[in-house]
Amino acid sequence: MALAAIAAGCGALQTESPAVQRVAVEPAPSSPEPSYATLNVYAADRQLDQVAEGLEDIAQFDIVGAEGIVLPWPQVPLGFEFGASYGSSATSLAIGPGFAPLDVELTLIGVSAGLRLYLYRAGPGGFPLEPFIAAGVTKVYANVDVAGLGFADAPTGNYLRAGLQLRLTRWLHVGIDYRRLAGASSTVQLDGGNAATVDFDNDQVGLFVGVRF
Repeated sequence: MALAAIAAGCGALQTESPAVQRVAVEPAPSSPEPSYATLNVYAADRQLDQVAEGLEDIAQFDIVGAEGIVLPWPQVPLGFEFGASYGSSATSLAIGPGFAPLDVELTLIGVSAGLRLYLYRAGPGGFPLEPFIAAGVTKVYANVDVAGLGFADAPTGNYLRAGLQLRLTRWLHVGIDYRRLAGASSTVQLDGGNAATVDFDNDQVGLFVGVRF
């Protein structure tokens, strides 16, 4: 009877073993990091809304920039973003027969700050696409140089932004985004007391690569 009891016990252990093994190898569910900081560098194409007649070529910019994003609250996909960008565009303005064209150069330096909301955050081993939206303010330092004569101003505008980033590894991602800047304009005093409004509103599409800390 003792041998029968031992054999029955071994059979019970063998019956329970597969269940125990299944629990042991079951993967842990994917979850995003509770908080993180990110540094992105990006290149973008920017198109100004309105330019003076004859200066259409100056409306398109190649932009480079960098930005940082911080999500400080555990399990809350809302954080802060800060960035800076630089771009310059030049063209020649024909002013009439017998006159040499005027060289016109426009330089824009932007500094921005806003809030970013992730609609989904990818955890290690999870779905890798992270869509986001953002809104904030941008200070535009603008310098217009016409044949060596300069005009500078620093208007402020509001931006809206939407993007999608692809998580490549735990520490690296790439992405694409669209942003719209509105409300940034300057008033230029002309000869004779007249004034002209220079509009810096623009649309921008960019690509970025970033690292997480």
